[in-house]
Amino acid sequence: MLSYVILNEHGSPRGGEENGGSDNRFFLGLLLFSSASAEICVDCHRKVTPNIVSDWQLSKHSKNNVDCSVCHGDLHQSERDVAKAEILAPGICATCHEVRMQQFKSGKHALGWAAMKAMPTIHWQPMATTEGMKGCGGCHKIGLKTYAYAFPDLLTFHDAPTVIEQKLFVMFLEHRMRTFQGAFHNNPDYTLWYGWSEMQRSLTEIKTMAKELRESHKKIKK
Repeated sequence: MLSYVILNEHGSPRGGEENGGSDNRFFLGLLLFSSASAEICVDCHRKVTPNIVSDWQLSKHSKNNVDCSVCHGDLHQSERDVAKAEILAPGICATCHEVRMQQFKSGKHALGWAAMKAMPTIHWQPMATTEGMKGCGGCHKIGLKTYAYAFPDLLTFHDAPTVIEQKLFVMFLEHRMRTFQGAFHNNPDYTLWYGWSEMQRSLTEIKTMAKELRESHKKIKK
């Protein structure tokens, strides 16, 4: 069964006599609720993460039929596809809590992700402690993730299927860091020979391979 739920900033349903019923200015989101889907989530997570289920059952979300899929998506269906569950981010909350989102963006917590990424050695950390739910990322993930362009996650390139992506991984995580380390310790020889020169060589190889790929693609199209 599907039902529509519109919530206000306090987690209570909008509309009705209290709000005039049709004032679009207070429309903060349209949420789809499936009772069957919620039961599937609860049945499994009651065994795996019982405290999370208990928190949700006590929350206003539960009372207003805002189930797991509203915030986490509906792609995660079993223990085999956990990675498909959406990690909560401020933008998801803003769907219903627009005022709270504006307050959040004006505070320091919104800079949490940028602060973590600004650390020079953050790219050496395991994925679980940054992008994952543990370590630094466990708290700093609350910050806004905004980039001026599509930013690839280079930490996932270690097992990339193409040579170019693997080269980029080494260039960014090894040669870039050596360049930084040499400059930090005032060692120009180390910076040049073990960092900057290696970066330039990798970049040249990447550009050459990219050119060859483009040319072969043009021939295939013809």
